[in-house]
Amino acid sequence: MGTPTVSQPIDFQASGLGASMLGPNFVVASASGVLATVADLLTFADGSPGSWTQGDVNVTVAGGNATVSSTGMGTSVNAQTGATVPVVVISGDTKVSSS
Repeated sequence: MGTPTVSQPIDFQASGLGASMLGPNFVVASASGVLATVADLLTFADGSPGSWTQGDVNVTVAGGNATVSSTGMGTSVNAQTGATVPVVVISGDTKVSSS
């Protein structure tokens, strides 16, 4: 079985806890919500912006966008310091997996 694909109601963090993911994929959803793609823009509770930099290249959704698996990576720029911080995916949707 593959790694869980990230869906909207998961936890992610960088310099702060994840606040929202805004992306182009509103067509494909799991039982828990819209699936996250590499094209998503991330925002964090401390106001920092971020984005995904690696997705699951074997699984694509609406428009050919690569999904973000629980092993995906991302970057954020801390709103206070300007430092680049890695994005960490804390949990994925256990009902949906990809490989």
